[in-house]
Amino acid sequence: MILARESILLAKWKPIQEAFIKNWKANRHRTWRTIVHLPSLTWPRERRHNTNNFCQLENLELTRVFDAARGGRVIYISPFRLSDYVYDYLIRILTINGIGQVQDRVKILVPENASRLPKGLSCAQLLLYSPDCLRQLKALTKGQYAYISPNQVGDADLKVAMELNLPIYSCLPKIAAILSTKEAGWMIFKRAGLSIGITSGAVYTNDQDVVLKLADLIFTYRGVKRWILKQNVSKIGYGIAWIDVHSLKTRIPQSMIALSSMTKKEIKKKITNELFENIKTYIRYTREDVWRKRGDFMDQKCGVVIEASPNTIIASPSVNITIEPDGAIEITSTHDQIFRKPYLFAGAIFPQCSADPQSLCAMSYRIAEVLYDQGCIGFMSIDFITLEGQNELVPIDLNIGCSQTMASSDYSTS
Repeated sequence: MILARESILLAKWKPIQEAFIKNWKANRHRTWRTIVHLPSLTWPRERRHNTNNFCQLENLELTRVFDAARGGRVIYISPFRLSDYVYDYLIRILTINGIGQVQDRVKILVPENASRLPKGLSCAQLLLYSPDCLRQLKALTKGQYAYISPNQVGDADLKVAMELNLPIYSCLPKIAAILSTKEAGWMIFKRAGLSIGITSGAVYTNDQDVVLKLADLIFTYRGVKRWILKQNVSKIGYGIAWIDVHSLKTRIPQSMIALSSMTKKEIKKKITNELFENIKTYIRYTREDVWRKRGDFMDQKCGVVIEASPNTIIASPSVNITIEPDGAIEITSTHDQIFRKPYLFAGAIFPQCSADPQSLCAMSYRIAEVLYDQGCIGFMSIDFITLEGQNELVPIDLNIGCSQTMASSDYSTS
């Protein structure tokens, strides 16, 4: 019964999305539009339930309300009720920045059942279980040129769009899910003609395969001092670990020219055996509090990829990009990433100043063009590293969806 209803809703919704994309060019410069900002984090159920302050993490995109500075009305769906202090602060800042009729142009809605529902439901899921809020949204968007602006779009976001008969400023969830993997990121970078450095080239779904491939990489690329292990679908540093080669007790000669093939095999076997015995001791995590306790980092269904960490990284610039439905590409902001520990994002400095702007923009446009060819529209960000010497830029991560820094840039430039 439920599946039949969803099929009917999807069949009714598809022409709405198709018309939205087809007519985007004509509607791009409308002076009045209504944008429903839905900051849902599309994470697996287990991760949502095991994340402390999950709703607060979603609401880090609250600065999306400053999108009202571009004209029209913004409706922001908050997963919990804001304090009066926070709400008054937002209204004052919006007013100071010259946005008139703030009370009418900026609406913050909270799903009425949010506080009663189980912990770990995304903002979109809370909305689906809150019929009064859905009715209010329908009333606010009725007869308006309106659309939904999600984070990384997921199935729940799509269901909200179907319930409201509104298009989404994004690709479909299936496309977003595929393009959000580390493996797909490598493919996109390669198609854009960019170097991605040394990688495992594949995804490994159990600890035995990860160890065998890691041992092979350590033996083959003896100049690499650190190897990074990334879960294939991880975001914001949650599923990243690393191993420093100097942790190994096996002595690895830098040159193998004078060694016999038998000796080489013995060295590789020693590396492999040592990793099998001690990898859980050698490995370090960005989230020690999660993975040290669980101990199943390499046994996730999503799989693990391996990348070499260059020895000469001096910075990590990032670029936020919008791909409009007609293929127009806009770089909305750039920043240098700040890390509070290796690979765990803590903040940003706007704009970036660690890389040549022209090179950074040119590479970002090439990546965005490939993404559009793959059916991707909406918001995304690309992370790079800058290498010492010739300031070489290497793309390392692709994030589909509206990032915290993209939302923050709306606030800082408003």
